[in-house]
Amino acid sequence: MDNATHNRIVSFIWGVADDVLRDVYIRGKYRDVILLMTVIRRLDCLLESTKTAVVKENDFYEKMNFTDKSGLIKITKYPFYNTSSYTLKKLLDEPNFIKDNLIDYLNDLSENVQKIISKFKFCNQLETLVENNCLYSLIKKLTDSDINLSLYSEKITG
Repeated sequence: MDNATHNRIVSFIWGVADDVLRDVYIRGKYRDVILLMTVIRRLDCLLESTKTAVVKENDFYEKMNFTDKSGLIKITKYPFYNTSSYTLKKLLDEPNFIKDNLIDYLNDLSENVQKIISKFKFCNQLETLVENNCLYSLIKKLTDSDINLSLYSEKITG
């Protein structure tokens, strides 16, 4: 990746943080929120093309009472999946339920991703975002961009 592309991504991420989180968190603290939400957005982008197939396969697993979901990894071709019918963009369709729907979305991520989320203590951050009416704005800015994080290699965005 060239420096211009790198700088564009960094500027975008910190621009979102400054626009949405600056008055809610002290400067050093909001990086925890923007970093995790950027990772979640990256995963959301990567999983978008297999979303329908994963949801359908997971419905079958639930109907058959299967607990082994390794087949979902084969569908996504990544070591993670999300069985939620939501994408981050779809969460915006129900602004009055965005917190609850985001929680459902996060709970439907594979266990390995949920462990990462728990390390960030995101539930505590979520309450702060809701109390300050900035959860919707944060998701909107991350999804309403011309920067598609699925376009960049894993070496670049982790």
